[in-house]
Amino acid sequence: MEDFAQLEDAINYLNDDSEEDYKNPVFYFTFCPNYETQPYKDGWVVVEALNEKDAALKFLKKYPSTNGWLPCKTWYTEKDFKTTEMYKNNDNFGAGLHEVIK
Repeated sequence: MEDFAQLEDAINYLNDDSEEDYKNPVFYFTFCPNYETQPYKDGWVVVEALNEKDAALKFLKKYPSTNGWLPCKTWYTEKDFKTTEMYKNNDNFGAGLHEVIK
């Protein structure tokens, strides 16, 4: 998924049966310094969910889009997040875990 994807593109991606439905109980939604449309500056939020679609819906329920853009930089499966420098350093531009959404 591209950074700063439009909400409509993200919904289409999540509804596309040709895409693999990541079955993973934990997803990481990350943020960046340009946070005017995001709930946090930098760091990440963990979402516990049944799959990727459920995680995105839980995130959007708590943090609805106000401008047609997803209110995060991007999101990762737990497996992919653990390969990032953010995970290894427990740091994303000076911030870490903000909250867990269940």
